[in-house]
Amino acid sequence: MDNEIKTSPEQILKAAKSILLVDWPSANLPYALLKAGFIVFSYSPDKYSEAKLRREKPRNTEGLSIFPVTDDGEEFYASFEKLDGFPGTVDIVHIYRPEAELPGIVEKHVLPLGAKAIWLYPPQTSELARGLAAQHCLELVQGVNIVDMVSEIQSNQPDMENENGPTLGNGKICYVEIPADDIAQSARFYSEVFGWKTRTRGDGHLAFDDGINEVSGSWVTGRKKHTEAGFILSIMVDSIAETVKKITDRECNIVKQMPISDHEQIAWFNDPAGNLLGLYQHRGGGNGKICYVEIPADDIPKSANFYEAVFGWPIRSDNHGNAAFDDGVGVVSGMWTNQYKPSTEPGLMVYVMMDSVEETIDAVIANGGKIVQPIGMDAPEITARFSDPFGNVFGLYQEPSQ
Repeated sequence: MDNEIKTSPEQILKAAKSILLVDWPSANLPYALLKAGFIVFSYSPDKYSEAKLRREKPRNTEGLSIFPVTDDGEEFYASFEKLDGFPGTVDIVHIYRPEAELPGIVEKHVLPLGAKAIWLYPPQTSELARGLAAQHCLELVQGVNIVDMVSEIQSNQPDMENENGPTLGNGKICYVEIPADDIAQSARFYSEVFGWKTRTRGDGHLAFDDGINEVSGSWVTGRKKHTEAGFILSIMVDSIAETVKKITDRECNIVKQMPISDHEQIAWFNDPAGNLLGLYQHRGGGNGKICYVEIPADDIPKSANFYEAVFGWPIRSDNHGNAAFDDGVGVVSGMWTNQYKPSTEPGLMVYVMMDSVEETIDAVIANGGKIVQPIGMDAPEITARFSDPFGNVFGLYQEPSQ
């Protein structure tokens, strides 16, 4: 390890949110970083791209470079989508290139992107890199495998949430409102069963953050309960069996439980207010993560086209042949189903983050949806609600800074 590093590699990595890979030896490297919650960019061979981690291979592969990765018997895909320009600022530039290219990499990538650290892929070490780091007041890490460091940090913090805060982005499924009879009772249930962190918002309402600190929400009273199979929201858990016991110990019902593949299990449950939600078992994927949405539709291609046009969600075919999607930041996935009735009343509400709610309203109407609550009803929050072509009601949310 370079003994002149001012900050330890662990501290550098913990403080980082985004990493640029200037080439890389195998897909295991971007996969490990994506799995750990980093925003990952790449430069190879001549353009920047942004990486996303997906459980299924995207159906529409135009403009994507896709790399399969096997982890504990399960297959994932690291997909890289080319960017039109620069990725903005990054915290670390990780380099897997010959030493002679280092000055050009610093000038072309490290300095323009405002990176704070250069990280060399071992076994490469470089006196030239040491000099460049000193010249430009950068941290330098060499002789340390970033994948091993990520693994070490995660092993020391097995239940580590996203300490850098939630990922923000256009088309992200960002917020959930859950009907409740007794907010304190529901909050206690979700906290004890799924490990959700609860907090009091500025307006005094009790709110939560999911198991990986990506999706937040609140409990609301006076709203129709979501008791029937229609719109289904699922929560990821390490163990279905252990979670089912926690639920039944609290005198709530398990509606169904079934395997869907050699590595996957699902279940449906009722919470204390009777709301019907789903469980999805994926060990190590983030216990308590809000992970999946099923959207009812009589015409699945029509509904998929609507959400792709309005939110930009990439449409693909999942492992079971269903039309599926990933939200705008690749955190929540989902599919369409013609087995259930649409959820036409604002009971269990899911909100999608957009750069502009006003512009999104125009897109909703242009693509066959309807506005059921205009901007301003939740002021000072910038929100609206719409129904899709089949009547499902969703919310729109805009960050105040936008």
